[in-house]
Amino acid sequence: MTNDLDGWRGQINELDRQLLKTLEARFRVVEKIAEYKKEHGLPVRDEQRETELIAMLARETSLSPEFLRELYSAIFAYSYLIEQ
Repeated sequence: MTNDLDGWRGQINELDRQLLKTLEARFRVVEKIAEYKKEHGLPVRDEQRETELIAMLARETSLSPEFLRELYSAIFAYSYLIEQ
């Protein structure tokens, strides 16, 4: 049983590393968006985009919409820090 548990934890560790790399890539794109928005005088926050993104993701996953909103609330908050 411990071997199974260790194996699953190893899988979780690898998936967490992949998640972090994906988030880092996402935030690099956010930096580019921030530059574009500054150059074109656009607001940092786009609530319609947020709503559309969460709705699109909710259609593509079995994760609960509440979880997606909470997760993306944190992602959006960090994105706004980058954009400011």
